[in-house]
Amino acid sequence: MTLPEKKRGFRSIVVNEQTFYWKVDSYLDIRSGIFPETKIHVALEWVDSRIPVGERSYLNNLTITPRLVSESILFALNNEWNPAIKTEEVFSIRYEKNVFSRIIY
Repeated sequence: MTLPEKKRGFRSIVVNEQTFYWKVDSYLDIRSGIFPETKIHVALEWVDSRIPVGERSYLNNLTITPRLVSESILFALNNEWNPAIKTEEVFSIRYEKNVFSRIIY
């Protein structure tokens, strides 16, 4: 079965018996399977945010694996992110030097 057009480019993952969708852009984009508007953005250590998107160089060979995606979701869930609540507010976290931290704007 193919994903609907609006979910193309996303891969699915199940964490705590809940389905989520994710893809890598200039950040790791994770969406709730219940409400796709409810999302997590993970800033990854390998992106130099000072450089414009089209000119970015990758600082190391961080591999985005389902384990990293799962750990990102678990970190967000343990820090009050609720995928069952529909919201346009993005839950932002950073993954740097193997540690997650919350970004609050």
